[in-house]
Amino acid sequence: MKKLYNRYQLQFTSYFESIELLTIVILIVTFGIKGPIDLFTKGHYYLTNYIRISIISIIGVALSFIDVLIVDCINAKRKGKKDKRKR
Repeated sequence: MKKLYNRYQLQFTSYFESIELLTIVILIVTFGIKGPIDLFTKGHYYLTNYIRISIISIIGVALSFIDVLIVDCINAKRKGKKDKRKR
């Protein structure tokens, strides 16, 4: 696994940074915007629902970005093969 990470370190780093950024956005929107709006309009702050929505959203983001990660790794591998042929 360490060899795989070292080979595609740029792609993995970009993948985790993207997930971190979107996790922060999801948490801000869910707890900072949706929560107060529900508290004001309905009179309740549905904490368990917000936690569930956040977890499902974060998992969905991670799974959808796996496709991007795979494509990036394939492109990096192809680019590496082209560079070796030129030498």
